[in-house]
Amino acid sequence: MLRYVVLPLMMVLSAIPVAASEAPYTRYAYEVELTDPAFKKAMRPLLRQASKVAPWVNNLGVVSPGERVIINGQDGWVYQGCQPHGCPNEGYVLLYLPAQQNAYGLFWRSFDKAAHPDRLWLGKPGRPIQDLLEQQRLK
Repeated sequence: MLRYVVLPLMMVLSAIPVAASEAPYTRYAYEVELTDPAFKKAMRPLLRQASKVAPWVNNLGVVSPGERVIINGQDGWVYQGCQPHGCPNEGYVLLYLPAQQNAYGLFWRSFDKAAHPDRLWLGKPGRPIQDLLEQQRLK
């Protein structure tokens, strides 16, 4: 009898998509900034750097909510944005690592998303993080 109770309970628990500690990062970056000072402190310098070549970045552009990724065994959260009325041409991908309270990013500009765009790396990411940001850009 016990296995008939435990199995359905396990199925329900495994279907819960986001733990409570992850919930804030599943929102849009502008919402996370309002409640997490460490997030804002890590992200804003990257956005200022990108806004020097694309002023629309100051307002984040057209954005997507945070997406959980694993990089070097750590939880990370990816946020993407693109130029209003120009998404295929300009955009950015940002990675926030909550355990380190650090962020990295990639601003790109191209007229062909699959081609080799002009890139501006934000926050001096190492090669594994560059690869992750590039993969996210191509999604």
